[in-house]
Amino acid sequence: MRFRRPVVLLLGGMLVASGIGCSAASALMGDYEPASSARQASADRMLAIAQIFEQQGQLDKAETMYRGALKKNPQNAAIRERLAEVQSKRRGDGSGTAVVRTAVPKQPSRPVANAAVPVAALKAAQPVSAPSSAPESGPQATPTAVPAAEPAKVAAPPAVAAKPEAFTEQIATAVVAEKAAVPVRSVSVTQAGPVTLDALLKAADAPETSSALLIQALQQGESNEAKSLAATLLGECPAADSGVKDALEKVVADQTVAVDVLLAALDSQVQRGELTSASAERLSVVAEKGQPEEQVQAITMLRYFTAMDSRECCLRSLESCLSSASEDVRASAALTLGDFCPLSESQLAKLRDLSEKDSSQDVRDAAAATLKRAELTTEK
Repeated sequence: MRFRRPVVLLLGGMLVASGIGCSAASALMGDYEPASSARQASADRMLAIAQIFEQQGQLDKAETMYRGALKKNPQNAAIRERLAEVQSKRRGDGSGTAVVRTAVPKQPSRPVANAAVPVAALKAAQPVSAPSSAPESGPQATPTAVPAAEPAKVAAPPAVAAKPEAFTEQIATAVVAEKAAVPVRSVSVTQAGPVTLDALLKAADAPETSSALLIQALQQGESNEAKSLAATLLGECPAADSGVKDALEKVVADQTVAVDVLLAALDSQVQRGELTSASAERLSVVAEKGQPEEQVQAITMLRYFTAMDSRECCLRSLESCLSSASEDVRASAALTLGDFCPLSESQLAKLRDLSEKDSSQDVRDAAAATLKRAELTTEK
């Protein structure tokens, strides 16, 4: 079942890049299923961030994030379309479709490891066949027969040495990098002073190599927006990085942290499989007492505690949310309860009441869907 109203409207009040937690957005927009793979989850994250930047009118930053999402999921036509639209807006014309077909191919090639080498110099390094004007009866020249000085005949920037061996080695290095699919970036270092949003956008291309900077930004970002983006990107860092795990847990334990930063950190804990009882307690509080947009996101993430010791804490919060004044909160809570089956009789009674009498069709549908799941669980 899908909600009739787009998740962008449900969470539209968020003002920060990570306001749409990717695990929550995926669940609401994708038939309530978690991301099928780490790569897809990463693409969803970047797409959510890009959409917020686009809504805020920060088109340059939106384009950066759309490109990152497309790199993670090159087959996604929707991402290509959004990227083309943003490019069109930045140019001030309406040729978005053309941009999709030219600037953003379906399977974009990865950056060459030695991108600084001029094209003309690379051409000079390639094997050269015999000139077409040579007599047809004569022997054809082979690539190995070209004298070592031949590349000097091709115009090339003075700064590049015209040595075929050097260029061959550079090309071989690029091939190895392509096969290994390892980002050619150095491990990040921290920077002096508050970490800026622009610095984080540069790290977004390969967050797994920028954990030190992202942890610093989570603690010393120039704004809640920067801290939220850092928390979101930390979800892409290697699971073995204990520093990331500790940094996220510290945010969750901080009772003074902004809700948007907290939700971004919790969302990354979901992606990394590092949820704790403290995570459940903080989410439960937001689910019951946050703003409607925050409540929807927190409620959706509670589904990840169905098999944990915090199950009862989550159930109490969800049952309480069934009485919310917000139809979006009621619908989210009713739908999420379906993941906690079997349910108590009091919970089932409230769901029956909602399915029959609630003023919102979305709430009635959500309650009915969960009641159906409860019946199937009982039959088993």
